[in-house]
Amino acid sequence: MAYIETSVASHLRVCIKTTEDRLWSYTTYPSEPILSCAAAHLLHNDSPGNISELDASLGRLQKMLNDGVVDTGKIGELVSRFIWLLAKDFLVRSKGFDQMLGACQPISVVEFLQFVFGKKIWKDAPNAQEAFQEAYINFSHWVSMGFNINPLRTGYEELL
Repeated sequence: MAYIETSVASHLRVCIKTTEDRLWSYTTYPSEPILSCAAAHLLHNDSPGNISELDASLGRLQKMLNDGVVDTGKIGELVSRFIWLLAKDFLVRSKGFDQMLGACQPISVVEFLQFVFGKKIWKDAPNAQEAFQEAYINFSHWVSMGFNINPLRTGYEELL
């Protein structure tokens, strides 16, 4: 409970409701890209001779997962989000965008896919590299959706 109260007090979480006996609080994260970019900068900003903030934060996350404070999701959504976000963070830093809002820089889809999967990604879909040549992405976090916001049927509604 102390973790939740500290997170709400420091504006990192929003309290949705508290039970009448005040034993449980239901909270969520605000959707704030600038806060996410600043957090990425701090996580990847290592101090010489010290454990990195990223390592320390992942250690705290592991403890919270083991203690049941944080949920991994129904099908491992937390892990997949971390993989994509860390891949983007490492690519951004490899390009020299390590200033405070560097994580907010749009990056090439082609560069991102090559960074994650290697150049062999284009072997089975040779036209895809050209098709995505002018495409850019810029993601910093996810927001859970309770329903499909696309009014057109996608064929994937049963997965939502």
